[in-house]
Amino acid sequence: MHLDSTMDMMKRIFIFVLLTGFIVSCKKETSTGFVLNNNLQINDTTWSNSTSIQSLAKDITADIKLTEFLDTVMLTNVGIDDDDKIFNNDNFRVAIPKNSLVNTITNKTFSKGTVKIKLQASTSTGSFIRNFCSCTYNGHQGQSVGFFNISIYNKDTLMSVKSGSSIHLLIKDSLIKPQPQSVMVYSGNGYNVTDDNFAWQVDNYSSQHLDFWFPQGSSPRGYDVTLNKLGWISLTAVDNTPINNNKINVYLPVNFTNKNTLVYVVHNNSKNIARLDADFPSRTFSHTNITSNQNVSLVTISKIDNQYYLGYKTVNYTTQQTIFKVDPQPVTIANVIDYLNTL
Repeated sequence: MHLDSTMDMMKRIFIFVLLTGFIVSCKKETSTGFVLNNNLQINDTTWSNSTSIQSLAKDITADIKLTEFLDTVMLTNVGIDDDDKIFNNDNFRVAIPKNSLVNTITNKTFSKGTVKIKLQASTSTGSFIRNFCSCTYNGHQGQSVGFFNISIYNKDTLMSVKSGSSIHLLIKDSLIKPQPQSVMVYSGNGYNVTDDNFAWQVDNYSSQHLDFWFPQGSSPRGYDVTLNKLGWISLTAVDNTPINNNKINVYLPVNFTNKNTLVYVVHNNSKNIARLDADFPSRTFSHTNITSNQNVSLVTISKIDNQYYLGYKTVNYTTQQTIFKVDPQPVTIANVIDYLNTL
């Protein structure tokens, strides 16, 4: 009886040791597997119902934006002539007739003194992306000469164009394509294109006064834009043919959502890009009214947990092939800028 009790006790101890070892080994195995960290954005695969992406755009463009051209000049009572120019190898000039500026604080005419001219100039598809610009207007595609942001300061005070006056932005463009008569000037309602209330509108005044620029010789080499206000402008020839129903969809891995990713379609044969909108039901990015049967480049820029991701792919977009996948890869900001400079 004593021996049987002892054997029974030993069996129970043996079974307990086996079970304990099994449980411990399971815990160790589990601890080396994937553990979801809800504090990391990379684990958030949900999409936002909000259509606003301005905060994301503001964050990304702050890192990859173009350097402004700066020029400090002295205004006299004879104004500035066309020989006074913004930098960048004479590609841009700002002509300011006398008494055409107003101090925005005092509302008095600024007749003479030192002013600082700032110009952001986007003239390539890559620079359009860097400045969060798109060549579409009311759903129509367009070919853009460029996007430009002009501001003029006296010390720290912003100047504006005096009512009834104008200044000139002269843009050298060797292609002169499209012709000025095909181009409309669009103005933005502010100085920051990523503001929530920013919008583009046709600038009838500047469009009616758009002309050729003759920087040298007798043939035109660019555009002469007459402006009666400062801030963002765009020179774009919009295709106003009826909107078609051709739709392109781009999908990415589940971690890349409308909360952390910007997606663009780049037309490879013209300066024409379109920013894709979030298609919430399908969890894709999409755009309608894209001309079919052409090669386009798909570009995605994401920022997740302060890590940048870049995706790009050249595809043949047809009415039969409209859905494409892009796989972004981790990159540095410098990598993003280097790639966009190739577009």
